[in-house]
Amino acid sequence: MNGLKDAQGQQIVAQPETQVYSGSAPNLTHLMSRGTFASGNFDLLNAACRAERDKLSDSDPTAFSASYLKGTTPECLNQPQLEAWLRNPPSILPEFVNPTKLAATDGKYRGMPNLNLTETQIDQLVAYLKTLK
Repeated sequence: MNGLKDAQGQQIVAQPETQVYSGSAPNLTHLMSRGTFASGNFDLLNAACRAERDKLSDSDPTAFSASYLKGTTPECLNQPQLEAWLRNPPSILPEFVNPTKLAATDGKYRGMPNLNLTETQIDQLVAYLKTLK
């Protein structure tokens, strides 16, 4: 997330350029302004809200555009999918880690690692992510 710093003004979040090949760590700064997450592989909208938005796309382009620009509201969040991804991201969207090729990338990898978050941490993170527009 952009802009998160500690009391000394240092970035709190690990610098992706030091750990991730091609800077491909997920940036969650504006998560709720989107309709998908994890490189567009998963729908942030729950089924009911996705169905409603899909109906608008077929019948009312203006209403669809307004709905799309609204992003994902907390009541429309596909929270179970987001929680499952936070619980163990590589089990849902595997990282690109090929031990035989890490020398060529200076040990860097691609994708969201498993941070081994507790359920409490996942609840806190989801609550925070819901605030990001």
